Amino acid sequence: QDPRFRKELNGKSDDHQIKDSPVTSRQETVLNEMVNRIRRYSDLGMKEKSNKPLVIACTKFDSWRSLLDIKLPSPWARVGDSHALNLTLVEEVSTKLRTLLMQFCPEVVACSQALSSNVYFVPVSATGVSPVWDEATHEYLIDTDKISPIWCEVPMLIALAYQSRNLLRSGKSRPKKPIAKTPSKLTGP
Repeated sequence: QDPRFRKELNGKSDDHQIKDSPVTSRQETVLNEMVNRIRRYSDLGMKEKSNKPLVIACTKFDSWRSLLDIKLPSPWARVGDSHALNLTLVEEVSTKLRTLLMQFCPEVVACSQALSSNVYFVPVSATGVSPVWDEATHEYLIDTDKISPIWCEVPMLIALAYQSRNLLRSGKSRPKKPIAKTPSKLTGP
């Protein structure tokens, strides 16, 4: 919803929510209020940083993916006969998104990093597709046959990885590989 982000998408996205929607707002206003409440209710000092993970989910990735210029692979890595959340991959994607946000919404990054030393910026899309105009109803609708969520589970998986280590396996890969390839060997959380 940030107007600077939308301006950059002008001509790069066909999503009517980007082109036609008049609703825009500076997202750091909402984030600052959240940070103030977290500080107040957790007894965290005004300049103190939490070490708890803070996940900033950046929605509608399907509409702005051209700005990030990556194809999001599965956040899972194979470990023996099972899978684990690949935190190295998630951190690589977060770093790329942080760089993008610094260009258009640096206040969001600054506010996030002022609260936590462990911030994840996660691109997500609940539907994976933009609404399309329906001539029969004269309104925009989601084509339910094309719904394909993108990384919308990752924010919750990050929280589970940090809070419920026995519930969800996670780890960091070695050696570090390019983002296009999902690492397969993991070390401890």
